[in-house]
Formats: sequence, structure tokens, C-alpha cells
Amino acid sequence: MKHYLAYVLTVFILLVPFGCKHSDTEEDSSNTADANTRSSTIEQQTTISAEPTEKHDKELYVDGNVFSEDHAFFSKEALYVFNVSSGKSVPYCLDPGCEHIRPKRDKFGELLTKFCMAYDLGDKAFSLRDDCSYFFSYPILYRADREGANRRIIAELDFGFPSCKAELYTEDSYFRLYICNTELLKVTDENTGVEQWVFGKMLEKQKVGIFRMGLDNGKIEEIFSADDLYDLWVQNLAEYNDHLLFTCIGLDIPYDQLPDIAEDWEAYAQAQKEHDFTRVYDYDIANSKLNLIFSEQGPVGYDFVDGYIVKCSDADEPGALYDLSGNRVHELPFSVQRLVRSDRYIFAKYYVDGKNMYYLYDPVEDKMLNSADISDDQFYPIAAVGDSYYAKNNGQLYYISSADFWNGNFDNAICMEQEN
Repeated sequence: MKHYLAYVLTVFILLVPFGCKHSDTEEDSSNTADANTRSSTIEQQTTISAEPTEKHDKELYVDGNVFSEDHAFFSKEALYVFNVSSGKSVPYCLDPGCEHIRPKRDKFGELLTKFCMAYDLGDKAFSLRDDCSYFFSYPILYRADREGANRRIIAELDFGFPSCKAELYTEDSYFRLYICNTELLKVTDENTGVEQWVFGKMLEKQKVGIFRMGLDNGKIEEIFSADDLYDLWVQNLAEYNDHLLFTCIGLDIPYDQLPDIAEDWEAYAQAQKEHDFTRVYDYDIANSKLNLIFSEQGPVGYDFVDGYIVKCSDADEPGALYDLSGNRVHELPFSVQRLVRSDRYIFAKYYVDGKNMYYLYDPVEDKMLNSADISDDQFYPIAAVGDSYYAKNNGQLYYISSADFWNGNFDNAICMEQEN
């Protein structure tokens, strides 16, 4: 399904104008006709009729952004789409006459002006499908057409105001990772009888959890929750072959009871080995079943790449490769500090001797594909889909080709957050 989207978005980027007329300006007939033609052309080109391409059709969800080989969605007040072939970013808006105005409301919440659709397409992650789109705007999960209009409510989450830490869409589900630091109390207003959530006291141990919402039936279920450890955190939310994978880490004592890392690093490291706990989970989406794969004491790092679990290195030891049942496959030919989210290969980083070593490794063929050392840690790769790499640099998102990355040609990187 997703391999068609690149073609659609290429047309979209080329056709949506970057300069728009003011809504109160009278257009001449030629401009109006031109706008109508562009709009009609977009509608024609978004009809799914192209043959499948050889592009990688995987989409990766990282920090609320959606990355693919051909395009990326990211939020900067409005929802933007970046097109790899053109190197341009524009608001996700198919109205050729739109000025991309922000919504303005009065103190009662009533809209004062018209505004661009791109400002009203969810909190973060946006899922574009062949014939529709999905987005979550707390507390509602919406299904809309491809433009974000003609919406209907799929599900409404009745769960206070937990802080959302990650979102991920699969073929038929939406997953939302949250963290909650305070009690959430549901109270009834004495005058109106309306129920609402309010914050209570701070929790001694924060709660983390994951909600699943069905895209077809709107069914809501909390597939995971935990509050048994201190400073609990869920990370590395990933999906593979209808399985949701993630790690959960925490301490059996409050963090402030650990030795001060600045004063005694060795004592801090030893305390981490005694008080840190790591768990690796697999949620079988089709069968709604949660499985615990690993449970270990100590600061153990685990991450995922399609079909495998990677155990990060302890000191200068090599990383290790496991299958999704937790069976050890073999040792990796390099050390691993963290993984860059990747659609097919192990893309690993390890810091040693003042350099950031990066490795690209094929786990199926057991073959090293590339390696490089990068002295400047500011360019921070976060996702790799096919030959498209995405990174952060000075707080902004960048695109760079795989060839330019491995050859160190960072001057060729494109800042995605600069409007064109």
C-alpha cells in the first residue's frame, strides 16, 4: 500500500504553490482557472493507479515524525511534508489558494479567522493511506480523507492528560505511549454534572503505559502498564511483522539515592548494576498477547531492527544479535552504544577515543556494509529508510542521502525545517 504514497507526494509537492493569494483579494479569471486546474490535477494524480516501485515502503516513527524513503511528515506548529526528490518542505495543504494562516480564537475558544488545514491534523504523527488518513488530536482518534477533511471519530480516549511520549501506526492499529507523574482523578462538576479529569498529588513512582486503538472498530485497550519501579521509562517502540516491540527500564530505588555521578563515577556505575532493571516485551498484535522476552538486572540496552533484537555493548565488548524469541544468534563485529532506527540494516553508533563510530551491517548476510568515524556529534542520525537518512543538527531536522552520509559530505544535507 505505502509504496504508492511516494508517487502521490511527489506530485503533491510539485503542484502546491508556495505563494498564496490573500483571501480578500479578488482573483482574475485566469488565476482562478489555473487554481482549479491545479486542484483538479492533484485529485487525478492521487488516484491509486501506479505500478509498485522498487522503493522501500517502510515508514518509521521517531519522536512523532514519520520517515520514509521518499518523504517525511513532521510538525512545526503545522504539519509539514518533505519530499526527497525535490528537497522541499511545504505545509500539508492541498488548497491552492491557501495562505497557511494559523488558527486564532477568542477567550471562549471560538474561531476568529479561517485557518490552514495543516494546523489541524493532530498532535504529532500523521498516517496517510491509499484512500484516507488517520491522526490523533487528544482525546480523539480521527479518520479523514487524504486532505484531512470529511472526518469521523474512530475512538475517544477517556484517560486524563497523560504526557504522550511516542505514537505509532500499524496496518490496523494506533499505539500511544504515555507517562503519568500525578494522580488522575475523575470528578463531577456540582453545577453542570459534567465529568472531567483533574490532577491529584504527585506519584511516588510514575506510571508508564501503552494504549492500542483499532483503526477499523475503535476498540481501546491498555496493552501494557507498569508502576512497580522508580523512574520507569518505555523506549524503542518498534513494529515488525504485526508485532510491537519495546523496552521498559527502571530503578528499585529513587534516582536521587544513587551516588552522584560527578563525584564518583565508579560508585554510580556499580549502583546502576545493582538497582537498574531492564525488560524487553513483544506484543502480538494479531492475537492481543503480551510476552516478556528478557528481564535483566543492570543498565542493559536493547533495541530492534526488522526481525532481530540487538543488545548494546558493555564497555568495549561487541554487541550481540538475538532473534525475536530471545535466542542468541551471534556476536556482532563491532561495539554498539545505540541504534539508529532503520528499516532493514543494523545502523549502530559507538563512541570511542573521541570519535563517533558508525556501522552499517546486514544481519541476514552477516556482512559489514559500511563504516565511518564522525568527530562532530552535532549531526545526529535518527532514522534510515532505504537510501534516505534523517538526522538532527542544532535542534533541526535534516535529510541526507546514504552516500553523502558515509562519505562525510554533510554540506549536502538539507534542512527540512526551512520553508521553500
